[in-house]
Amino acid sequence: MAEPDAFGEDGVSESISNRISGGIFFHAVIQGRDITVQLPAEVIPALSALPAGSSEFIGREAELNVLLDVLDPRSTSRTALSVVTGLPGVGKTELAVQAVRSAQHRGWCPGGVLFVDLHGYDGPRRLTPGQALDGILRALGVPAEHIPPRPDDRSRLYASILTAYARDGQALAVVLDNAASVEQVRSLLPVDGRTRAIVTSRNSLATLDARLLDLDVLDEETSVGLLAGILRRARGTDHRTTGDPQAAYAIARLCGYLPLALRIVGALLAEEPSRPLAELARDLEDERARLAELEVEDLSIRSAFDLSYRTLTGPVAEMFRLLALHQGPDISTQAAAVLGLTDERESRRVLESLARAHLLHHDGTRGRWRLHDLVRLFSSERLASDTPPEQRKAAGERLVTFYLNGIRQAAGILRLDSPVMRGEEIYFDPRSDPDDAATERFREHFRSTVRMAVEVLSEQMPHLLPFRDAARSDHERLLRRDPLGEARRSEVAGVLTWLESERANLLATAAHTTSSNEGVGLTGLLASLASLLRDVAEAMRWNSEIGAMASEAHWQAAALHRGLSDPRAEAVHLNNSAVMAERPGKQSIERQARAVELFEGLGDHASHATALANLGTALHLLGQYEGAAAARRLAADEFHQARSANGLGEQLVRRGISLRAAGRIDDAVDALGLAARVFDSNRSLQGEDYALDALVELLDGVTEPALAASVLGKAADIFGRAGEVYKQGFALINLGLALRHLGRHDEAATALQRADKFFVPFVDETWAAGPSERVRRYLADPTQKTGQDWWAQRHRFARWRRP
Repeated sequence: MAEPDAFGEDGVSESISNRISGGIFFHAVIQGRDITVQLPAEVIPALSALPAGSSEFIGREAELNVLLDVLDPRSTSRTALSVVTGLPGVGKTELAVQAVRSAQHRGWCPGGVLFVDLHGYDGPRRLTPGQALDGILRALGVPAEHIPPRPDDRSRLYASILTAYARDGQALAVVLDNAASVEQVRSLLPVDGRTRAIVTSRNSLATLDARLLDLDVLDEETSVGLLAGILRRARGTDHRTTGDPQAAYAIARLCGYLPLALRIVGALLAEEPSRPLAELARDLEDERARLAELEVEDLSIRSAFDLSYRTLTGPVAEMFRLLALHQGPDISTQAAAVLGLTDERESRRVLESLARAHLLHHDGTRGRWRLHDLVRLFSSERLASDTPPEQRKAAGERLVTFYLNGIRQAAGILRLDSPVMRGEEIYFDPRSDPDDAATERFREHFRSTVRMAVEVLSEQMPHLLPFRDAARSDHERLLRRDPLGEARRSEVAGVLTWLESERANLLATAAHTTSSNEGVGLTGLLASLASLLRDVAEAMRWNSEIGAMASEAHWQAAALHRGLSDPRAEAVHLNNSAVMAERPGKQSIERQARAVELFEGLGDHASHATALANLGTALHLLGQYEGAAAARRLAADEFHQARSANGLGEQLVRRGISLRAAGRIDDAVDALGLAARVFDSNRSLQGEDYALDALVELLDGVTEPALAASVLGKAADIFGRAGEVYKQGFALINLGLALRHLGRHDEAATALQRADKFFVPFVDETWAAGPSERVRRYLADPTQKTGQDWWAQRHRFARWRRP
């Protein structure tokens, strides 16, 4: 407002002071004593038109922080503009609204918010830059008659107003929603550096000087949480998602975790509070009707996708439709080129156009592309309606031929020049802890047997061994030489990489075309490929340097057999892949556990036992001793069912070793004693020695007298039953020393007297003279009068062997 000017009576002018407040002025202000200004009718700016945010806004914390970082006036961000992109219905507008509302609460946009829906994908409603500027200037309070007719002049006036607001400490935030292109928004962007703006678009708009944010679908948990929130808001006490969580998760999956789809099904369920989630999930399972189900009032997935589809040019739209013919989860640029009957360079350009429109996205690996599940269904609809049948048929046949040729080429690389000597079908993991000398000695016996077998075969049947030219005297080289050669190894690695990328596509294509000749041929070739993978893996088995490649070959074979519905072959290759892994880890444990599950379902006790034993070994090597002991107990039970006494005995020993590592010494002694009895009943001297060696290692590791006193008696009995009288005697000596250390002198004397009796028959033998004399010294000093620490002088089994 203007204060009155003052003049003295003598006509001398006093100081003139004009003050104007309550608005922002964009031109010179006239000052004087008597001024009459005719102001136009007041126009109130529309700077509070931001849509209401949803109360079910969850799962976007990270993305929200990205936008807030740019909106913050104190931010060090290089730009004042954010661009949020993503496929239709992913929640771009909601995120922008929530970000600006949060900024308002923080006082970051005191002048208000300009929100403009550009309707970029809705042809009849799409705003040109000039139309958008007309609306913006009106919202800023500019009278209609003062809005310039030319878009360039409107843009300059708009920029001046934003600058004036910012200069006056009343900075605005600008939201340009649903932009179709850079051209549509460029003249609408603030240029003063202080006014923050957010643009949302289905296209990338990467040429803008902005912070780009690609919005993805929600994760599974957040999707279910969004659905639950919608139902609670609508009905207050709607607990259908917690009452039937399995159906809730199924609905989220069938909605592709897309927020718009989840809001549609939320509205459908809110309309019918008695409708079970399972019923809706069954309706959505039908792919042919899913898009029709995802419609309610003015919300429709099909309509949202259709707006984007109508913006595609001819070749891009054609590729979008043809992608529906591909049955696998993702597609390579090369396969897409075959579909579109074009070269790879042109195919890549078309696919990149679809990716920029967010109707297709990169699959994490360059050159591979993926359609969202709902977009795929929409693509199938457009294929059926917009592409002639003969064109669809020809493209599908080209794709199947492409994959057939790929399999044949892979098979040619994997086919070995000479037969492979196959060993056991399901591998047994021979690995053990470095401290487990007993198992290492026991497995060395097995390895020596293999070496002798290789030596005999190399002499008698050299045509069976691809490495027959190795030196006959170097059996380790016979087992470890690479039968493929470096060049072939590189080719095989290439096949394994190709299979990892294309396996799911090969299986999906075979399943989809199973009724056709091409499909039958594809399935047969995949089965042959799995067999070749086994041969290659077997050939690489004994070379530790390429064990990882052998493991990968078995994994690929397992995955192929899973797709071909052969659970036994799948289980075998899963087990072998885990065994051939360079070292146990999460992945090999998961593969081994799945093999265990499959063998159990097949009722194959022997294979189930072997897989459990391997699982126990892997867990033990990872330091999970309790889990290893449990797995080895189950393996022992299964070997018993399979009538394999040696398998039962070995797993009992290994269980004892795991129990020892877990600190359960008493239980470990019991397991080792049972193992010794099993081997003895089966007349396996090697096995019995294995169990007793493990027991010796355990006893030497017991340093606490109290613990020793509790297990040495049982150990002595075990040695006695095995006929190991000298070991029994030494166990009793140590028992006596432990009891003496604990002050249990009478019990100590009894144990030492029993030991003395064991050594009497052998007193004339050199090995027994020393121990016998020590026992008598101990008995002569029953209360440790000499003050010696006899427990410190206990016998160490591992340092002594009977001559």
